[in-house]
Amino acid sequence: MAAVKASAASNTVILALADELAAGTIEAAPTKSDLELGVQTLADALARQANPFPDASPAQVRHPLTAGDTDETWWPWLMGLVVGRVAPGEWDVVVIDDRLVEGLDAGGNPVYPVCRRAAEAIR
Repeated sequence: MAAVKASAASNTVILALADELAAGTIEAAPTKSDLELGVQTLADALARQANPFPDASPAQVRHPLTAGDTDETWWPWLMGLVVGRVAPGEWDVVVIDDRLVEGLDAGGNPVYPVCRRAAEAIR
């Protein structure tokens, strides 16, 4: 059961990324002029500079597997989903890893931890 839930969480992250990428595929490009494509590319680049981790984007985040692990240099990179930007250079991220489930919500779905990380701890 845990493997199925982990797979479902991973699929959600993968499908969100696929939807984001679909807008920039070769099939979508012919519907836009060269000027529109150029402006969109520049706008996207500027938006990524302003906020490299937009809300609801899949990411990897450094997070400890045990509460006592305080040495951040040894924290593994775990799958996550960006909740939102909370300050310049800081984001809240839901860490989606079944080893860290904190319990179940009212619907029986796993509750994952949310952590606040600087850009260096997100990729």
